[in-house]
Amino acid sequence: MTKYRPPVVLRSLVARDRLADVIRAAGRRRLILINVPSGYGKSTLAAQWRALRMREGVAVAWLTVDDDDNNAVWFLAHLLESIRMIRPALAASLAQVLEEHGDDSARYVLTSLIDEIHHNDDRITLVVDEWHRVSDSQTTAALGFLLEHGCHHLQLIMTSWSHAGRPRLVGRRRCGAGCLNGRVGGRPTARYFVLTRRCRRLKPARSACGANDVIGEFLAESVLDTLEPEIADFMLATSITERTCGALASALSEQPRGLAMLEEVARRGLFLHRVDDHPGWFRITSCSPNS
Repeated sequence: MTKYRPPVVLRSLVARDRLADVIRAAGRRRLILINVPSGYGKSTLAAQWRALRMREGVAVAWLTVDDDDNNAVWFLAHLLESIRMIRPALAASLAQVLEEHGDDSARYVLTSLIDEIHHNDDRITLVVDEWHRVSDSQTTAALGFLLEHGCHHLQLIMTSWSHAGRPRLVGRRRCGAGCLNGRVGGRPTARYFVLTRRCRRLKPARSACGANDVIGEFLAESVLDTLEPEIADFMLATSITERTCGALASALSEQPRGLAMLEEVARRGLFLHRVDDHPGWFRITSCSPNS
């Protein structure tokens, strides 16, 4: 995997035809935001959509955001490089301008990029994956400028589990924005977390988990194994109830910082959201789109 192409998946994937149809229905809206919790397959969906569009002859650039992109100059440099991966002649001199003049050249670089894309009359789609990693206001402003002033030739597809930065981007009606939001409530996620825990404890009898073993494996590989042990253990201990609060979470996990831990898990978008009408309570979100 690099910053400029989707993650490489070694196992076969289920085609997400229904979700692809939802994105297709958005047409050439300037911004499409795929906003769902961790582990729901945001990047996989974006990668499948990219493959479909490329087969249709559309130029699709890919940029996976990382911590370096919390610097606006670095973000713009990566943005230019991702576009040049599919259009090498486009904005050829802008990277050097950015390197020589830094922050002072950001507005010039963005304006020049927009103008070149328009004058070339070439439709480009740019996937910005893992946008939730960005917290820097200047980086967010740079992408906001691209959305506000860009033309119909450039379409952005962004994936994120966080709402950070979303009002400043999706809230701009003039850019034409669509959102694919996967916040659905229910108990299946809790069952899958418990399933994963049981499968790990009973490795010799792993097949006894039945068809849901695939889901348990996916959660283990894509979510739980990437977390700090304290967070993963807390999530597993508290996943047996549909709703929870600080005191209940502390009792279940034997963790005195129950409320603080819940807030951290919710902040990361890890299958947990606040209950709007009950302050201090949280709901586990579902892995099942039909729940």
